[in-house]
Amino acid sequence: MVFIRLKKKISWLTLFFCCTVFSCVVADAGFAGISAEKIVDINDDPFAVAIGQWPFSVVLKRDISDIPAHFKALGASSTRIDFTWNDLEPQKGEYAPQGLDEIVERMGISRVDIILSFRPVSEWATEVSAPVRPGSPPRDMKEYLQALEYLVKRYKGKVKYWQIGNEPELPSFWKGGTKELVELVKASYEKIKEIDPDAQVLLAGFTGGWNESQDAPVRADFVETLLKETKGYFDILDIHLYQSIYIFEKRVQWFREKMKEYGYDRPVWSTECGGPDPRICSHYRKYTRDFLDAGGTAGGSFKDGLKVFKKKILPEIAAGDCKYLKLFYVDEYKREYDDLHAREVIKRYLMALSAGVERVYWWNLTSEGYHPIFSKMALCRKQNLQDKTPAYDAYALMTGKLKGIKRLKREVRDNVMIWEITKDDQSIVYVLWQVSGPHDFSLPQAHVKLSVPFASAIQTDVYGYVQAAGVVDGELSLGVGPGPVFIEAGQEK
Repeated sequence: MVFIRLKKKISWLTLFFCCTVFSCVVADAGFAGISAEKIVDINDDPFAVAIGQWPFSVVLKRDISDIPAHFKALGASSTRIDFTWNDLEPQKGEYAPQGLDEIVERMGISRVDIILSFRPVSEWATEVSAPVRPGSPPRDMKEYLQALEYLVKRYKGKVKYWQIGNEPELPSFWKGGTKELVELVKASYEKIKEIDPDAQVLLAGFTGGWNESQDAPVRADFVETLLKETKGYFDILDIHLYQSIYIFEKRVQWFREKMKEYGYDRPVWSTECGGPDPRICSHYRKYTRDFLDAGGTAGGSFKDGLKVFKKKILPEIAAGDCKYLKLFYVDEYKREYDDLHAREVIKRYLMALSAGVERVYWWNLTSEGYHPIFSKMALCRKQNLQDKTPAYDAYALMTGKLKGIKRLKREVRDNVMIWEITKDDQSIVYVLWQVSGPHDFSLPQAHVKLSVPFASAIQTDVYGYVQAAGVVDGELSLGVGPGPVFIEAGQEK
């Protein structure tokens, strides 16, 4: 029996196979995409969580008065909210910002920064009529800019960060040419800055999906043109980070090199980072093809593809021999999935930061619960903000240990990732884990020796279990499993 339940009314679901279609599946994670040693200075609070559900009416289904308390508990200082033109102006000239007003006000009181991701999606005002997606060029740019002006003026001093659209290199999110998108980005940037010069504008939300055979992003020509033509029209570059953590560095580096080639540089954030991700498994490619055969060809619909996923693919996964995929979809492995989910939070943050990403938004706080990939990454199950996953507690543990992070140093030794993290009070925290691929479930512990600047130490696992760690002559010897484990100075006697 599978524990994912797919609702019938799912026509607006994200095309969950999209990145897999364009990018090579990573069969087993390894070190190929990362440097052996890395030192990165941290100049911003990197801990953030997206609310991110869309349409925005989904956010309003829950009691949003609880949301700020979760950010405090998690130690997250920023969020991303998605809002379409259709949400704002369901009929021409009739604005409906009331729900957004409430959440902006509540987050402001709690001192949580907001990225408002405004999507050019409308049933009446864009070239492609749609309630939720895809985005498309406005039929009348003047009307679009009036709507954007309304929002920026309304939230000036409350919303500092703005973004136009989402994952535009995917046809499921942008139905238009590069030229039209460049015009939209430039016009939006100029309007936002005209009203609020202190506002910061993010570009794109690129998927970060990677084509391994070409060593470049999906639809690299589209991405390159957008980066080149929007020079001077954005302040922060946004790259979404899913799939294997060990190619984060290579992905980010490609974007940095392209910006340098075009004569500029910008900070890099990731407003969507989440895992674990079934698409890193080589077996998943077969199921992608099955889905596309049903839903992507011969006039089939996305709904047809989801029927195949539920009726054919899930039973095959349950009956098959790939344990990794079973973690996602088979009841008896649910506890093991929760364990993997908790571990992934900490690993993905550190790998993203070491890749040069300055702020990382976990995707996401909660979800509708039926998306076969992205729903399961949420920190709370389905719409119930009280049903916290072990990953929720792992996130809070991570921010508690690492708040005030100023520098991280990473090295790879004997198949173990070793992180030395310096905080603003000059205290040092180490984080260690053994690298493993999606099919490695019974690796023996790796034994490492670690020189530490304290006389005694404690180690804390992902569930918050604390025990003493023996230090002899400034050296700590310990066995390292899939981790991660935190090492800190112990109490002096």
